[in-house]
Amino acid sequence: MAKVTKLEITLLITAALVIYKCANQLPPGGGPLDKTPPKIIEISPPEGTINYHENYFEITFSEYVDKRSVVESIFISPAIEGQKEYDWSGKTLRVIFSDSLKKNTTYTITIGTDVKDLNGGNRMAEAMTFAFSTGEKIYTGMISGKVYGKSIDGTMIFAYKIENNTSGNPIEKKPDFVSQVGANGLYKLVGISDGTYRVFAVLDKYRDLKYNPQEDLYGCYFEDVILFEPNNQITNANFLLTKKDTTAPKITYARMIDKNHIQIEFNKDIDSINTHAENFYLYDSTNNVKVVPKYFFKGSGRKNQYSIAFTGNFNENDKLFLFSNRIADRQNNYSGLESTPVYAAAASDTTAPKLIAKEGIPVKEKLSYEKPLLNFTFDDGIDSANVFNAISVFDTKNEKYPFKISLIDNSSFIIEIQKKLRQNSEYQIKLDMNKIEDIAGNKSDTVLTLNFTTDSDLDYSAVSGKVKNTLPADNTFVVLDNADNVKVNYKNRVGTDGSFSFKRIVPGKYLIWSFIDKNGNEKYDSGNVYPFIPAEKFSYYPDTLNVRARWPVGDVTMTFDK
Repeated sequence: MAKVTKLEITLLITAALVIYKCANQLPPGGGPLDKTPPKIIEISPPEGTINYHENYFEITFSEYVDKRSVVESIFISPAIEGQKEYDWSGKTLRVIFSDSLKKNTTYTITIGTDVKDLNGGNRMAEAMTFAFSTGEKIYTGMISGKVYGKSIDGTMIFAYKIENNTSGNPIEKKPDFVSQVGANGLYKLVGISDGTYRVFAVLDKYRDLKYNPQEDLYGCYFEDVILFEPNNQITNANFLLTKKDTTAPKITYARMIDKNHIQIEFNKDIDSINTHAENFYLYDSTNNVKVVPKYFFKGSGRKNQYSIAFTGNFNENDKLFLFSNRIADRQNNYSGLESTPVYAAAASDTTAPKLIAKEGIPVKEKLSYEKPLLNFTFDDGIDSANVFNAISVFDTKNEKYPFKISLIDNSSFIIEIQKKLRQNSEYQIKLDMNKIEDIAGNKSDTVLTLNFTTDSDLDYSAVSGKVKNTLPADNTFVVLDNADNVKVNYKNRVGTDGSFSFKRIVPGKYLIWSFIDKNGNEKYDSGNVYPFIPAEKFSYYPDTLNVRARWPVGDVTMTFDK
């Protein structure tokens, strides 16, 4: 046997390493950070091919991609039975079917946006969809549009063919056709046969091609889509993502922080305006005593955290339970009667209430001269009967102004001055804290003097325009949503001539959209996936409005498809 030299061994190892690297398609190292998303630059068979009799298709990417992400992003309609083989050669993937394709059938291949490159982990910006036929005819039906919402990237589009009185149920059934949107929200379904289709947008968290009501955002279309040649291509089939919340609120913990207060936290956002002290009671099972709280309030609590205040005389060894009932969230889900154990506290409340927030409405820093509203919030529940007598409103000439008070909860209220004020002027509100008392009788002797400046018309702007292709009977609304502050939004009904106008708009960037209020409740209804309830028809203006003070935005034209 010939002796192998060290040089030959070194050459063999080097060759093996080269082959290994090529086989694993490693991307080149070094260089600037890759921020370019991968693209599909070639497909086989080409789009629209007929009489295709092979048992595979090929896709070639612009760069090396993560193989697993590609395999998980391939959707084929109609579904192909049997196993599939994935054969890679550099940047090209051949998908081979173990079974023959059906005769005279149009197949649609979609490569979704979850495909990632190897260098930077960048996802494909847009899904790629193409169709071919095993027969002499290829279906040319198409549905395309856009998905709107805050978190749309990766949203799936499910289309179900409705025939023989059947209905698509995304909770139980996978779709007949599927596509996926990228960051721009655009999608396209191609190669669809004539018929009636029910289409949904689903942010499919588990990527199981089904809708999970408790996990997934969804969007319904305003009607079923009917495709029949020559009218078999529908554009602007748009969706607005929302979440169907059917879970009732629950108390996750309750803690007595002193003899008069219990701090509680919910598992979700609740309808605090319609929740009151009467929704709770404290039960002492040791002494068979029931105590109904006097105050329910937010105060300085963090998100989903509230407090109740009560009078009682409990011992540390008493077994206490906090009962709650009919607590509603903002989707009108109501809790049932629930009990939460609470440990009694020995500490006394000796701290006087403090004013923790004073904000103008709608602008926090200023007082509206036209409709003067202020929101005051204390850190504790207070006796609202004495609040009115604790407040006085003056201008710089010491003229007194009438006002009224409305409660938000037992620690927060709105002061509404009953007189139009002067623009760019100074005003004072005096708050006698000696009249602001908590449930333990704590109060302070100070008188707070709070200075406010009114706004002027120069602080605001205006937006106006027209909505086309609607009728007065359509009951159409236009909505302005501030892109940076979800609490700043405006809504107006469109005039009989299609015109709309917003005045005194806080400067900022705005998304503007319109909807047809079919059920007359003056708010957009997103429908229901199953049982199917169509959403209300809407239309988004394509650009973000940059609304600047003293620079009205006019001639905004919004159009509904006929």
